[in-house]
Amino acid sequence: MKNKYLRLLFFSIFFITSVFLFAAEKKVARKVDEKVYKEIIYNDVLVNKWLDVTEFTEFDSMCNEIHFLDNKGNERWIEYYPNGKQHHYKTNSNWESWDIYDSNWNLIQFKATNGGYICEYDSNGNQIHYKDGPDESWSDYDSNNRKIHEKSTWGTYEEWYEYDEFGNEIHRRTLDGSEQWREYNSKGQLIHYKDTYGTEQWHEYDSAGNEIYYKDKYQETKKEYFNNLLIRVKPYPGLEEWYEYDLAGNEIHYKTKYEERWQEYDSHNNVIHFKNSKDEEYWYEYTYYDNGKIKTKKKLIISEFN
Repeated sequence: MKNKYLRLLFFSIFFITSVFLFAAEKKVARKVDEKVYKEIIYNDVLVNKWLDVTEFTEFDSMCNEIHFLDNKGNERWIEYYPNGKQHHYKTNSNWESWDIYDSNWNLIQFKATNGGYICEYDSNGNQIHYKDGPDESWSDYDSNNRKIHEKSTWGTYEEWYEYDEFGNEIHRRTLDGSEQWREYNSKGQLIHYKDTYGTEQWHEYDSAGNEIYYKDKYQETKKEYFNNLLIRVKPYPGLEEWYEYDLAGNEIHYKTKYEERWQEYDSHNNVIHFKNSKDEEYWYEYTYYDNGKIKTKKKLIISEFN
């Protein structure tokens, strides 16, 4: 009699758990199957329309993605350590990975369904050893923690590095005889690059540090800025690009000869409407934590139900 009651209790718990999990699964599914009726601007007219939710994303209070689901059946879950570093990643297509760190939060092991790798570090946190199956590499550093030598089991790969007094890499050479040279301005920005393969590049910047000119043997590009926001790119040969922004500095319009896109934002500066000249149009809805970080995000499209 006792065993009978135990079996009954077991099956009751199993049934209740199954119902709960099924309901939870259906609840998640409805997040991308649901329809939303809302007021939108469509074809430049303010109308009420039914929209289909095509993607649903959840975030933790640090704005790390913890769950994603779309209407194509893709789903993933991500877990993090308290400091925000990723710990566990899993998909519904049977792929899973784990990130393992040492006490200084250096990644020492990455494990995944199809493999992984391990890393070792010196006392300054510089990676000195990497191993992925039969492939391995070793690195040496100078007293300023700059990598000066790297060697690996990938063929005969071996590389040496040199730096200027400010820590900028100025010379690199490999075992096969190839070399690279770099020059910088007083702000540490790259102004000239050259290598033994025939590549040569030049860069110029404005007083705010924005790149305004680029040249190599194939192309020349000029860039214009307003309030440090890129407003025009003029390559030769190539297509010109134009950008427009709102008062918060968010891009609201982009245009080339063949393509155009428009974006609108909410008070948190997150995109709520996207449209382009390829007839793609999306709307987004958000919920927020008290700290202003995104809690959930929905991507919506015009429903065929209209």
